[in-house]
Amino acid sequence: MWHIARANTPVADLASVPQHRIVGVELNDADEHVTGTLFEDTVHRRRYCGEGAFDLAGMITSLRTAGWNGPWGVEILSDEHRSKPVREALARAGESARMVLDRG
Repeated sequence: MWHIARANTPVADLASVPQHRIVGVELNDADEHVTGTLFEDTVHRRRYCGEGAFDLAGMITSLRTAGWNGPWGVEILSDEHRSKPVREALARAGESARMVLDRG
């Protein structure tokens, strides 16, 4: 999701991606604008699903409408996430992903 949003790919365009080209979808969120370099933004500032500016529900809906039924993962690369105890970080990532998957 980070790459789709940061590339300013319109949500509707996801429906045109050949489904056999998608092997998995990684869920995450981020602030509306890149902070620092793109590299710094991607490895230090991703947000939990639903806590940023991405249209995750729209992206999920578009992929499902196109027929996507493959695996969903969570990819939270951030200083905040890494600072939490493992169980807490996993629980928060899982809860936030389930929330947006239920909405999408």
